[in-house]
Amino acid sequence: IHAETRAMLERMDLDQLNWKPMISEMNSAAVLITHMLGAEQFRIHQVVGGIQVHRDRNSEFNVTNATPDRLLEKLSTLAATSETILSALTELDLSEIKDPMRETDQPESVRALIIHIIGHSFLHLGHLGMTEQLYGVRKSK
Repeated sequence: IHAETRAMLERMDLDQLNWKPMISEMNSAAVLITHMLGAEQFRIHQVVGGIQVHRDRNSEFNVTNATPDRLLEKLSTLAATSETILSALTELDLSEIKDPMRETDQPESVRALIIHIIGHSFLHLGHLGMTEQLYGVRKSK
């Protein structure tokens, strides 16, 4: 997931990164990537790894001036920290039950939290691919 996100970011210029396919219905690639990184940082770094991250989820959807270089740097830092946390987990750690993160959530094992963030990231990776294709169509007209 990190490698594919990095590859997409490396193909994007500033305009493509911040372009929204539809004014209010879809997010820019910058918003999608910022949200993906924020979600992983919260679930893996904070909930699993115990590192307080002070996430502001709502602000992830208001990004308007991201740069590829800034997001690539954030991605690299995030990936390294996630790798450190995940590689240290034991079978016992994976079975540990964590308290719900929101009122609507249920207690989940660390294993389930990891599976959730993988699915979440793949979902948004698909959105990124669609956004990239739509931008290409727009540019070819």
